[in-house]
Amino acid sequence: MIAVLDDLDEAQSLIEDLEKEGIPPAAISLIDPSRGKGEGSDHRVGATVGRAVLFGLVTGLLIGGLTGLALEAWIDLAVSRPVAVLMGAVFGACVGLAAGGISETRFASPAWRDSQQTEARGPLAVGVHHSDASVVDSAEDVMAAHRPLRLHRQDR
Repeated sequence: MIAVLDDLDEAQSLIEDLEKEGIPPAAISLIDPSRGKGEGSDHRVGATVGRAVLFGLVTGLLIGGLTGLALEAWIDLAVSRPVAVLMGAVFGACVGLAAGGISETRFASPAWRDSQQTEARGPLAVGVHHSDASVVDSAEDVMAAHRPLRLHRQDR
């Protein structure tokens, strides 16, 4: 059973009414057809975060290595110059890796994009799938009461 609605609030209200009617939550689905049309793909998110992490790692490695070199030249650290550069580089790389990942993950996450979305959503669908026909009959009655744009039952 699928009901197509034009409003997220109406879809949420329908889901609440279905649950009140006794429809098992596991049998109810909210389908957003605007998802996956190029925007917000998990592959794109992974690539964005990956680039930020790599940039942070390389930048931190260089800055940390140069800082280690400068500190060794300015202060007698009682370690050899290569060891000071290596220690600075490793520390800088760790800080850069974390900073790059944290900075980009927040903005690439689907939750952040959803909370910042300002344009209107398209139609949403609420689906009920269950092997017991009486559950689907009850869902159909509840869905029809919400006056959806379209109502479709697959088994008929």
